[in-house]
Amino acid sequence: MIGDHYHFRKGYPYQGSAHIPMLIRWPDSLTAENHGPISASRGIHKEEPVELRDLFPTFLDAAGENPMEPVDGESLLKLLDTGEVDVQWRDFIDLEHDICYNVTNHWNALTDGHIKYVFRAYFGDEQLFNLDTDPHEMIDLVRNTTWVKTLELWRSRMVKQFQDEGRGPDWVSPDGELKRRVKGQLYSPHYPGKGRETTYIYS
Repeated sequence: MIGDHYHFRKGYPYQGSAHIPMLIRWPDSLTAENHGPISASRGIHKEEPVELRDLFPTFLDAAGENPMEPVDGESLLKLLDTGEVDVQWRDFIDLEHDICYNVTNHWNALTDGHIKYVFRAYFGDEQLFNLDTDPHEMIDLVRNTTWVKTLELWRSRMVKQFQDEGRGPDWVSPDGELKRRVKGQLYSPHYPGKGRETTYIYS
């Protein structure tokens, strides 16, 4: 961010910080002409939301291997095989930032590249943007009655994701309400060795 929304540096849910184009150039050995998995033409533009977690499974797929354990990402080669008619791909991606720089910079977000929903955990409020008509996110649609159904849809998606991940009552109330969170969370609930005392050694 270089002044967008009066912010600088990364660490915010807005496009200037969070939207990084994914560019792929594959070797000829992976093309269909050489019996590889990629049949798409070079220079195409895809709309599906992708993220860094997709790189590892993509590299494995390109090498003809499968993950030994389940991973969060998906192989991008699925999107480059034009012969695969019914490609199963995610509807949206999640973004998250724990407390850093200051206690208020604490948020979760979801986007499909067209709509972005932001829950600002420290303040306990929401933001909603139409990225197609408002790519710089200058118009917050949360209070726009025309967008009530869209807001409810994206809020419910975030609630479900937190519930599926087992975030607990500090994140979502029993009746499905997103909770304000003023404290950070150093470790994920699934972090190996969670609960053990950690010793840091500085040299």
